[in-house]
Amino acid sequence: MKNAKPCDTPASSDSKSIQETAQEKEYPYREAVGSLLYLSTRTRPDIAQAVNLVSRKVENPTREDVTKVKKIFKYLVGTKHKGILFKRNKPIESIDAYSDSDYAGDPLTRRSTSGSVLMIADGPISWASKRQPIVALSSTEAEYIAAADCCKEALYLKSLLQEITGLDIKINLHVDNQSSIQLMKSGSFNKRSKHIDVRYHFIHEHFVHGLINISYCPTEIQLADVMTKPLSKVKFERHCARLMHNI
Repeated sequence: MKNAKPCDTPASSDSKSIQETAQEKEYPYREAVGSLLYLSTRTRPDIAQAVNLVSRKVENPTREDVTKVKKIFKYLVGTKHKGILFKRNKPIESIDAYSDSDYAGDPLTRRSTSGSVLMIADGPISWASKRQPIVALSSTEAEYIAAADCCKEALYLKSLLQEITGLDIKINLHVDNQSSIQLMKSGSFNKRSKHIDVRYHFIHEHFVHGLINISYCPTEIQLADVMTKPLSKVKFERHCARLMHNI
């Protein structure tokens, strides 16, 4: 694929995970996805969402799935010069954690996709794109679940950084859903939200004890949006400009 024609994004914005009858058995799909998974979890957060989608079909890939994998490789061909950059003169005082979800985005299971990006010194130190384990009954619930997972990762990084630096590291959680923010801060659950699993409610306790700050983040600058669904070229490039730099 090194001589392939580059493309602007790793996934098409109209891409949907649909079932097909035509199976693809010739292409080394599992090996290709394994290589992409290695990249997406190490140095290429910009392909994490696209790789998350294709990794769901390793057992029975279709021709459409193979096309999606090839598109990711074409994108990588055109962005070989991109990498992660941490600013040396930027003090490590806080973790900026961005959390988002794509409510009921999977057309087969109707599960939502959680996305998170954790930034230190203006560079991504951790990121994730994964399908949620349960079917959320509202966008508020989906955002709440995504924020809880993001918070767990942020707390781990905080503990690690404080052990290394001896500094008091703050966690700033950025969410673009006002209803879920209210739920995290107040902890008051009504008939629409009381069914949310207990294991996700720890985020409210950490807010009450001052371990995390929670603030609203407009969708236009929500970095985790790139982890939840395929975006248009304009939106994708806007977010990637903050994640990746010319190296």
